[in-house]
Amino acid sequence: MIHSLLGSYSSILFSDRRLIGTLTLASTFFNIKAGIFGILAVLLANLTASLLGVHRDKVRKGLIGFNALLLGLSFSYYYAFNPATLLILFIAVVLLVFMNIALDHIFGYFFNLPALSIPFVVVSTISFLAFYNYDSGALQKPEALAIDRFFPDVHRYVLYYLKSLGAIFFQSSPWAGLTIMLALAISSRLALLLSLIGFFTGVFFHETLKGDMNDLTGGLVAFNYILTAIAIGGIFVVPGYASFSVAVLATLATATVASFVKIFFISFNMPVLTLPFTLVTLLFLYCIKLLYNKKLRPVDFLPGSPEHNIDYFLSRQGRFGDLQNLDVRLPFWGKWRVTQGYDGEYTHRAEWYASLDFMALSEEGGSFRRNQRASIDDYYTFGLPVLAVAAGTVRKVVQHLDDNPLGEMNTRENWGNLVLLQHGPALFSLVCHLKKNSVTVREGDYVAAGTRLALAGNSGRSAEPHVHLHFQTTPEIGSATVPVAFTQYLRYNGNIQMVFSSTPNEGEIVANLVPDFELRNFFSLAPGQQMRVALQSNADDTVYEEWDTKIDFLGTRYVENSAGDRMYFTAASDWFAALDYTGSRHSALYYLFIAYYRVPYAASSFACAERISHRYFGGFFSRALRDLLQPFTQRAAFLWQSLPAEKAGAPLNFSVSAGDRTLMRVSAQPTGNFPGIVTIDNSGVQCKIFAA
Repeated sequence: MIHSLLGSYSSILFSDRRLIGTLTLASTFFNIKAGIFGILAVLLANLTASLLGVHRDKVRKGLIGFNALLLGLSFSYYYAFNPATLLILFIAVVLLVFMNIALDHIFGYFFNLPALSIPFVVVSTISFLAFYNYDSGALQKPEALAIDRFFPDVHRYVLYYLKSLGAIFFQSSPWAGLTIMLALAISSRLALLLSLIGFFTGVFFHETLKGDMNDLTGGLVAFNYILTAIAIGGIFVVPGYASFSVAVLATLATATVASFVKIFFISFNMPVLTLPFTLVTLLFLYCIKLLYNKKLRPVDFLPGSPEHNIDYFLSRQGRFGDLQNLDVRLPFWGKWRVTQGYDGEYTHRAEWYASLDFMALSEEGGSFRRNQRASIDDYYTFGLPVLAVAAGTVRKVVQHLDDNPLGEMNTRENWGNLVLLQHGPALFSLVCHLKKNSVTVREGDYVAAGTRLALAGNSGRSAEPHVHLHFQTTPEIGSATVPVAFTQYLRYNGNIQMVFSSTPNEGEIVANLVPDFELRNFFSLAPGQQMRVALQSNADDTVYEEWDTKIDFLGTRYVENSAGDRMYFTAASDWFAALDYTGSRHSALYYLFIAYYRVPYAASSFACAERISHRYFGGFFSRALRDLLQPFTQRAAFLWQSLPAEKAGAPLNFSVSAGDRTLMRVSAQPTGNFPGIVTIDNSGVQCKIFAA
């Protein structure tokens, strides 16, 4: 009950932390009646939802209670305390629960949007108008609290800002606003920054247009600006320059909508409530989701604070691309050169710009042909297997077209022999110019990544043997292409480099990784697998930990020790990656997270590097500063690097650095029982992890 109560309060500030819920709960008790009304409304809503069978997690997280909280607080602000008010509040809360359930489904199912506080706005409007039909429903005018006399003398805009924060919870006291500001600062420094941007954008709007300053002085309109800026700037959109800019535009739109709504509501002596915020936020968010703008990314994962959203986005989508659950690889084995890349000068133009052409090379990597004979079978490419780039279903096969003689093209059948695979609701891959009658799959077949589809040929608009690959969003052959990053591949540019979540450029020599089966078996952590691990420090102190491999209801795999520390991970057919870590930074599991942050299943004769979040290192103030910088610069993050092994069987060497400063060095021998032997040098403090 306490958890669901506090969750209802913290949800209004887009947080799920109990401390934030406690502070916001305390802020409502500057007006005792408001505090009591708020708690009563939340408890009644949660009880009603539980009796109706609403999922327990939804109630515990405050997703039902926060609308009821706003309703209860608004009643305490506008209506006198009497039995009629309590009766209508009771009926309104019950109605709100049903409204919440219905609108959550409608907005989520049809628009993929949250309902936000629309249930509160609808039910509050109904209740407000219903009072006109009953003589016992008495309105009241809010009065200043006695404690407000002791508030220090500050600049008027500072006072208006604090009153606007307090008005989010229908509090008129600047002390309440100051408490909410503290809660916001603890919850998210970026959210606090966005609240200031939103408020002062509204101030600029009013000052420029000579608007009604009552919208600012009481805060009952201006809090909409704050909520809009936070929601668009960093809660529902990944924070960055673009989201902050759009947040300013959304705030200006909110101010305009608020002025429009006020004209109609004022006839009934009604406030605008959160209607401007919800209308503008939902409109902007819906449009952002319709657009595929890489600079303006909607949060398509479970939202958290702006700091969490940008960090999660960079750590997951930044590492694995937009298709996190789809392992995308090159459509061949061996070394091939990209002969025409994205925006290629010959045929990769207009809607087909995101296409790649590949040609196979000799083992030495220098030639496309064997003997320079004027024949298509003189090319290494001709007749080599073409593979599925990712798991999917075969949707279209063409294989009856003849291969062209060298130098000739079939422009009537542009794509030649082809295989079209569907990988998701709106993602298809097309490989074409295949050899006649070489396709080994049938339409409707499900294939795994790396499955042989056909042989490379010279059919269609192809003057010499090559393989064309592109991705598209519809099943029509030749429809517009979309860019898709490959999960990982080897790039040969003088030295060998493992590249993650990228697309090769024209002229580059690339290859798939040939996995080492011993490494793959080593990292095969099955759910239920238990391990006893020793952590030995340089003082010869040894601490033992019990590890369990688990999987949650969402399919996320993790290793947990007896203290509750967790390392989340994922594993594909040719790589292992640690995703996240929660818990103590002195446990063996923490060091394992750093060591095995990304491990391709191959003898490490190549280098690779990835971003790693700053939040796993440093003190509070260092992390807080980097939190503020992270949306605007990549320098806020640290770099995790894997160095080439000296010889086969030698330890794998990793490091974490911030600029020119190395924070941690790790040496790992992934042999024997997991986790092998891991040696760590953490700024001069050395320790070792091994299976006990």
